[in-house]
Amino acid sequence: MRIPIFPLVIIFVVFFTQGCINKATRKKPVHGSFFNIDTTIRTLDIPLYTGAHQWKGSAWRGERISCQLIVWAPERIENVDISIPDLSGQDNAIISSEHIKPFKIEYVMTDEYGDGCSKKGILNYDSSLVADVLDPIQAPFNLETRIPQLVWISVDIPQTAEPGTYKGSIELLGNQKRLLDLKMEIEVLSPELPVPSQWMFHLDLWQNPFAVARYFKVDLWSDKHFELMKPTFEMLANAGQKCITTTITDKPWAGQTFDPFESMVKKTRKLDGSWMYDYSVFDSWVEFVIECGIDDQINCYSMVSWSNTYTYFDAALKKDISVLCNPGTIAYNQLWSPFLNDFNKHLIVKGWKDITAISMDERSFEELTEVIKLVDKEAPGLKIALAGGYHPELNEELYDLSVASRYIVPVENLSQRRNAGFKTTFYVCCVEEQPNTYTFSNPADATYLAWYAANRQFDGMLRWSYNSWPLDPLKDSRFRSFPAGDVFIVYPGGKSSVRFERLREGIQDYEKIRILQSGFEQEQTEEAKAKLKVLIDHLKKFDVVSLDTIPSSTIVARGKELLYQYSR
Repeated sequence: MRIPIFPLVIIFVVFFTQGCINKATRKKPVHGSFFNIDTTIRTLDIPLYTGAHQWKGSAWRGERISCQLIVWAPERIENVDISIPDLSGQDNAIISSEHIKPFKIEYVMTDEYGDGCSKKGILNYDSSLVADVLDPIQAPFNLETRIPQLVWISVDIPQTAEPGTYKGSIELLGNQKRLLDLKMEIEVLSPELPVPSQWMFHLDLWQNPFAVARYFKVDLWSDKHFELMKPTFEMLANAGQKCITTTITDKPWAGQTFDPFESMVKKTRKLDGSWMYDYSVFDSWVEFVIECGIDDQINCYSMVSWSNTYTYFDAALKKDISVLCNPGTIAYNQLWSPFLNDFNKHLIVKGWKDITAISMDERSFEELTEVIKLVDKEAPGLKIALAGGYHPELNEELYDLSVASRYIVPVENLSQRRNAGFKTTFYVCCVEEQPNTYTFSNPADATYLAWYAANRQFDGMLRWSYNSWPLDPLKDSRFRSFPAGDVFIVYPGGKSSVRFERLREGIQDYEKIRILQSGFEQEQTEEAKAKLKVLIDHLKKFDVVSLDTIPSSTIVARGKELLYQYSR
């Protein structure tokens, strides 16, 4: 019998290489290098190579720039710490270490896209542990045997930083001994990025305060509840969030999240048949989120819940009543008319009417038109918001329109809406495999989303799930029929994620694109016109369809090169 030579050669090479690697690893207690932020890893991915020990980046003043390290050890090492001193520039200029934050990237269970929104049981899909949770390094940690540890480094460039090159080191220490020394260099460019509250990108990630109370086992709307929510929503404000998610009916989305949304307005039918409305929770929540730094818009969900029910407390019967009623019916109008009338007065007293919108999600054209008619009658001037399909007939009625990413809104309509002071965005959910922000997504997908918005000339984007956590999000990002990570993008305790940081990065790029485009258009030189054409031509590549053949990381990287090239 003749034995094929090629398989034997492969086996020999693998064993010889592995043997050499094992000898090398015994000589070094720790292995580490910079690791492309467009790449994440699973626990089984042991990096058997030596990467870059120096990292270079460029940034505008006021920009957050990030890099990633990968560290692993052949044997367990305890009490590992990271030291990052000030970055030094010319003429004694520095970027203080207080602007540089290291995070361990912890592992969480993920799966695969599978059947998208219609997955049948999480155990029926390929699952693994993936690095996503950003856990601030505040104390020494342990490196486990042959388990790769990713470390995320965020550098917030001060707006007052002097342009120039800044250099420094990242030291990995173990028992006060230097285990690893990596070099970093950042080129700070002259242009300045506004503070997040002044970003024009209309970011709308829906918040779920109910998930926070359940996860931390505290009373809903208690002082402790608000205290625990603060870091999570301040982090959202620091990404430029514009909208406050409120609920004016129970389960507006029919309980599709682990923690169903309850109404923030208590409705009571009194003994004489009149109505009383308690806005105390609504007011406390809105005031709290405004204090966190989010104050552009209050979205109220929903006058058209997914189950078309209206729930109130009946004082005569001494119990909650749920009534099934469809928009346009007599029963619907009799329930919602007095509420709208009273709510309108309350918003005027609070000074919030101009920033409040009655909001609906994926409802039919017929339902929308009935709601719009009733709002115009009972609370004239109150804004309307919709996340759903594109209905050109309602362009002048919908102040805030977010269309599913598959819809194309004509440029002339976008321009008309923008000139009227309206907002037009797009959204993604479990329908889209890519680009998206699942825990198994290409990390660059999150950045790609804002570039897509710039290409389509949208004002921003919407995502239905900022923090609708499953049972134990720090361990398992899978949930029911949704792709893993679909229901949230940050973690409890104000912990960010690779996905959220990459999304924020894309929003920064959107702002830079806006600023550069405006400058080129005003400059009107041949050079400026040429640069503008190149930038717009590249933006056209963010069409989603191209992702079938070109990874989001490739398209995003080229776009970033252009932005930095045109910023020098």
